Amino acid sequence: DLSPIHIDFIELLEISGGYQYCMTNIDRFTRWAEVIPSKDMTAITTCKSLVNR
Repeated sequence: DLSPIHIDFIELLEISGGYQYCMTNIDRFTRWAEVIPSKDMTAITTCKSLVNR
């Protein structure tokens, strides 16, 4: 079941463990929110994060 999600990135003020960003995902219908640490904002990293969640 696929549901539209909103994705955005937040840049961290301090880098922790090599992670400089937090990717936020919000399900449009359920409003379920997730925050996933990310080392960059590339499309490849974003896709891998979504597939592996």
